[in-house]
Amino acid sequence: YYNRPADRTDNFNEISARIGLVTNFEEINYFAQISLGFRPPQINEAYRLQKKQNVTDLNSETLTMLEVGSRYEWDSIMGSISVYKSKKKNSIFRDAENFIVDNGKTNHKGIELSLDWIANANAFDFTRANPFFDLLEIARYAEAKNVELILHNETSGGVGNYERQMEQAYDFYQELGVHYLKTGYVGFFNGYPRELSDKMMPNGRVVYEWNHGQFMVNHYQKSIVEAAKREIAINMHEPIKPTGLRRTYPNFMTREGVRGQEYNAWSDGNQPAHTTILPFTRMMAGPVDFTPGVFDLLFKGEEDPSRIRTTIAKQLALMVVLYSPLQMAADLPRNYDEKLELFQFIKDVPADWQKSLPLDGDVGEFVVYARQQRDSDNWFVGGITNEQARSFELNFDFLDEGDYLATLYRDGADADWQSNPYSTVIESLEVNNQSTLGIDMAPGGGFAISIIKR
Repeated sequence: YYNRPADRTDNFNEISARIGLVTNFEEINYFAQISLGFRPPQINEAYRLQKKQNVTDLNSETLTMLEVGSRYEWDSIMGSISVYKSKKKNSIFRDAENFIVDNGKTNHKGIELSLDWIANANAFDFTRANPFFDLLEIARYAEAKNVELILHNETSGGVGNYERQMEQAYDFYQELGVHYLKTGYVGFFNGYPRELSDKMMPNGRVVYEWNHGQFMVNHYQKSIVEAAKREIAINMHEPIKPTGLRRTYPNFMTREGVRGQEYNAWSDGNQPAHTTILPFTRMMAGPVDFTPGVFDLLFKGEEDPSRIRTTIAKQLALMVVLYSPLQMAADLPRNYDEKLELFQFIKDVPADWQKSLPLDGDVGEFVVYARQQRDSDNWFVGGITNEQARSFELNFDFLDEGDYLATLYRDGADADWQSNPYSTVIESLEVNNQSTLGIDMAPGGGFAISIIKR
């Protein structure tokens, strides 16, 4: 179906700029801005060509936009309205021959209106549980059973409210013996509200900040530093991109920062090729909390377009392929209970590794990883493919001397992410470092193997 051009290096040097004016009148914030942005070609656009297309020399898409509007706050409601006009040049698209070209031009204009109800965000209390939830008793019981608790602080974008409680809340979690905390910042499509003093903005109380702005970057770092003081590890959702900070603060264990599994629930979903790209892009920057391992692939029914575009064997494989030292079993217990023979792999697979080996892969096509469990002779292998079925010849030469019991979880002969995602075969076999094994992966499928030293 596709032609991959010879290896090459492409550089895109562009300028992105924005200039704006902001003023306030009677507690309403007015703004105007003009911006110039660009988007370089994506990997699939530049290098995944139709068979008849040998080379594509694409320029970056450019967008010039003028926007005028206002933002306002009334009690617990925040809103904005804006009028915009934009021009896009060098738009990248597929032409009538299905070739990728970049000579498109489009003009856009419109009105945007947004309303946010922030009552919950500013009302959240991160030190007191609901009356029906006895957190102290749960913490005591967990300690008695040698179980670690993981708490979730969902701020709903109420950053100021969270910061005011952060140190007290983290002190409380430390007293409870909690060492793992997931933070989240869902809730604001038009930015995170930052409260200003009267001296800073006499006629206004709030400005809006974005994830990668200085205000939010400072906030994220504060949460990491304060958690480190109390020996609490952080799994951050709605974060900024990985920057290497986890080397300074190892308690910054993992983060989302990816179009993860949850997008399958409310959008057009992730295509089968999506996770075959991540190891070569997002995962190069650090651990990624994708939340794999979901078994209810058709959670809204077979006819609903909102679904997970994988086989169930691929969900197991993603537990190995997508590295995160803090993993969760992301589905409902009842869905695992119905497939305990498959859930066994999730019970067996560790979250962190002694050694990781990328055995083979091609961006957007397939990828296979072998990873060795920490302080163990056991290994785990995960392989995934895009929408194309393929066979893979696995060589076990990464194993040490000796015999191993391998349990293989693979797609059934009739498996297909569209028509039969649940068809799975489980096989056990003896292997050593001289063994090889041919494995078939269904469209949107994969395989997972646990390899236990005898």
